[in-house]
Amino acid sequence: MKIIAGHTNMDFDCLASLVAAGLLYPDHIPVLPDNAERGVRDYISNEDLGVKFLFSSQLDAPCKEMILVDNNDINRTGINGDYLKDCSVTLIYDHHPETEEFLRNSEIKGVYKPYGANITLLMEEIKKNDIPLNEAHVRLFLLGLYEDTGFFSYVSLQEADVRNFYDLFQRLSNKDMSYISRYLVTDLTAEQLSVMDDLAKQSLYMDTPRGKIAFCTAEREEYISNISFVAQRLLVILSVEAVFVLTRLGKSVYFMARSRNKEIDVRKCVAPLGGGGHPSAAYVALKETSFIDARERVFDIILRCYQKTRALKEIMNAHVVTASEEESIAEVREKMLAYNHSKIPVLSCSGKIEGLVTQKEINRLYQHGFGHLPVRDYTDREIPVLTEEDDLSQARKEILENRKSIVLVSSQGALSGIITKNDLLLLDFLGEGPQKNIINLSSEIRYGLKGKYFSRVRSAGEMADKRGYRAYVVGGFVRDLLLKRPTFDIDLVVEGSGIDVARDLAECEGGKVIAHKKFQTATVIFDDGFKMDIATARSETYERPGALPVVMRSPLKYDLYRRDFTINAMAISLSEESFGDLYDYFGGYEDLKKGILKVLHTISFIEDPTRVLRGIRFAARFDFSFGKQTLSLLKNALEMKALHYLSGRRIKDELFLIFQEDYPENVFSLMESLEIFPELMEGTHFTQEKVKVFREIRHIHHWFRLLYLKKKVRERFLYLMALFSGMEPRLKKSCIERFELTKKFQQLSDQVEEFIQEQYKTVHAKKFLKKSQIYDLFRRLDVEALLYLMAAYSHNERFQQYASLFIIEISRKKQLINGNDIQKAGLKRGEDLRKIIDTIHRMHIDGEIKTREEALACLKKWVPS
Repeated sequence: MKIIAGHTNMDFDCLASLVAAGLLYPDHIPVLPDNAERGVRDYISNEDLGVKFLFSSQLDAPCKEMILVDNNDINRTGINGDYLKDCSVTLIYDHHPETEEFLRNSEIKGVYKPYGANITLLMEEIKKNDIPLNEAHVRLFLLGLYEDTGFFSYVSLQEADVRNFYDLFQRLSNKDMSYISRYLVTDLTAEQLSVMDDLAKQSLYMDTPRGKIAFCTAEREEYISNISFVAQRLLVILSVEAVFVLTRLGKSVYFMARSRNKEIDVRKCVAPLGGGGHPSAAYVALKETSFIDARERVFDIILRCYQKTRALKEIMNAHVVTASEEESIAEVREKMLAYNHSKIPVLSCSGKIEGLVTQKEINRLYQHGFGHLPVRDYTDREIPVLTEEDDLSQARKEILENRKSIVLVSSQGALSGIITKNDLLLLDFLGEGPQKNIINLSSEIRYGLKGKYFSRVRSAGEMADKRGYRAYVVGGFVRDLLLKRPTFDIDLVVEGSGIDVARDLAECEGGKVIAHKKFQTATVIFDDGFKMDIATARSETYERPGALPVVMRSPLKYDLYRRDFTINAMAISLSEESFGDLYDYFGGYEDLKKGILKVLHTISFIEDPTRVLRGIRFAARFDFSFGKQTLSLLKNALEMKALHYLSGRRIKDELFLIFQEDYPENVFSLMESLEIFPELMEGTHFTQEKVKVFREIRHIHHWFRLLYLKKKVRERFLYLMALFSGMEPRLKKSCIERFELTKKFQQLSDQVEEFIQEQYKTVHAKKFLKKSQIYDLFRRLDVEALLYLMAAYSHNERFQQYASLFIIEISRKKQLINGNDIQKAGLKRGEDLRKIIDTIHRMHIDGEIKTREEALACLKKWVPS
């Protein structure tokens, strides 16, 4: 079978090219892809194409030969690969610029011309071969010409396209071209207008030597057709020379670019991602990537192509892990493992830059028994070293063009910083980050904190400014401030030394500092007991899933990029010049407004599995939903058994945080729906019965607090007992040991189990129990065990009456006599003094004895006469 094929997401130019090639090669069958633009689908349904054709899903036999049109890649035809195993491409007709080089390096014959529309190229062949056209052909060819030249407005338009239009127009028997507006979208749909509004709001502008450009981003949970028309409209609306549009529509991420300036070739930004197109219009579908990761990659490409120059000292990482040339292979290997670095600069004893060592080489040497040798003999000395004043483009050239993994930056011959490929990927757009309009929240901070709390935050900013640092309030505080939820859980991040700022603040406001140098953090405990955490802006790496992170200093964006979810990756400046400015690099503010939880990295849940539990906690607390990709990543982490990497102590800590939620049962119900319990605690589920018990625990604890009995109740123990209820003893014991729970909790758990097995039946044994019998029933229970039982048996009214009577009255009755009283009465040692005391106490509980005098009188019954 001989066929003609185009490309997926077929447009009118592709359809017209398929039909034209069918006229040129009648022994070939045009095969149309099953997916096409909406207008193209309508046209095929309503109009005559003037040739016989098949859809790719209708193929039932292998293809031997193929002609490609408007495309040079057999994998983009939309045809099942099983039919193309022995198929050879014999000819290509394409107007995309990359085809010129493809044909130059290929044995395949082809025709390439850089026309605005591919149908122009094929029309030249039709006229050369004097092939007749009917009305259906002409109408379709005009549609292809109009669409691919943007109604003759794209900069890719050529004189040949205009001549082609004139020739086709003359061939029309009816010169009415109003049919074009029926199939080519000129008015946007409500969905397109809505996404265009979001794209405009999320626009980032950049001045380049060739004019102003814009980068726009938006996400939708559903697919929206013809986003290319939206991109073209944005060129006009935003008044820019070029627009770069990144969208997530459903599960797929798309990147397209449009230009109206011949000096701005947008193909350069799409080609590195595997896409193609024209200098004025290019496109690529990004597969197996998150929206945030795609955005970072696109940022890098745009910066590489268009950003103005910057000195390396502005963007380098000044905090570098290094090795001395005298260190042994084994010592350097340990350092690499500790910091999770694959490469480390090597310095001489005097601090001179010697070169670089890689983990691959170090491991190889170590495995061959050379761990004792000095690293100096195995240092790669052909590593690029630039100065702080060198231009960013030079670092880009070394890393991206010369394929160097790292660039060292020096100042007066000494190492002052490094730049890695990852640094380039995380470079700020427009210098300060991806935000169009700065949102200032200074008034919200004043209103939310007030008084001494606001004064302390403001002072922290001033302390940082004095040292030449920049301070920010970050994370949950920012999130809750935007949600208008009161919070005093204040975390600060400092670009500089967080410990230094903490000490300055404590001295200024009164307080003490607890510093953690390993993690570069500090806690200020003010004289009134209020605490504030201050950290150095840092990046983190993980040696293995579930491990604690290894910490290094970094700029603010790196610090935010290491966090769990976009809604927690925002910061507010505390510097005097920008006090209250919101820094939102990852779209957290929009996600907050939409009620969506998104991770920042595709391996986020694998890297730190506690994020699974934290994400569920946030989703339940705020009634948020997971973004589709984030939910998919979460489920994938569960399938990979990521939670198994967590230590029992870390799981316990997360459980205790869940218990502090207003409605922890909502968190556990969500965990149950996601089938997390088998991975977390074998042998248990969070049933509807447990939901009721959790609610009762909350109500009963509130009731108990109102009694003002001055007895401390650890509510987390009550929740834990409810969570463990119904588990096999063997599995429960395993959980208690794994979570490193205290002996006190084990005792409470044992008391509850013993009561249920041996004592609970007493409640129903008699219709009425005397107070002393109620005393005997509950006397061996700690108050936390009893409160849990009240929650567990809330449906048993008699049990509730007995338990509440015990707590309110019976347990508060003090003994009227003691052992000394018994001895004074003349009873000899060795007799059961405890039994006598208990008997008199039960008589007191039942009201048979009311005073101490009556108790002493009663005691005489046991004294021998």
